[in-house]
Amino acid sequence: MFINHFYDCPSCKAKNKVSIDADDRGQLQMKKGEEIGYTCNFCHKKEKIHINKIYAEPTKIGFIIGIIISCIITILFWNLGFVVVLIFGLPMGIYLYQQNLARNFNNYRIRK
Repeated sequence: MFINHFYDCPSCKAKNKVSIDADDRGQLQMKKGEEIGYTCNFCHKKEKIHINKIYAEPTKIGFIIGIIISCIITILFWNLGFVVVLIFGLPMGIYLYQQNLARNFNNYRIRK
């Protein structure tokens, strides 16, 4: 939910979204193996992609949900003194958590 996984098609260089339920490449290798077959959404070629070529990026939806929740909390707790902490703290915490998940996935590499 917090990160999306992508790969670049070797034929047309388009960015394709992949659904993966593993936290890092080690778990992905144990579940699927070193190469995974995918079909490009743009050129419709079937390719085997090495799992090191799959990369993670944070989603914008999680960050937007954090902003909405912090606005609601701000309205509810306006009369208390720590509103600024709630306004900036929750979205920033969600953003940093998403960045950490994506960084952990991208830094772990499998030997070829």
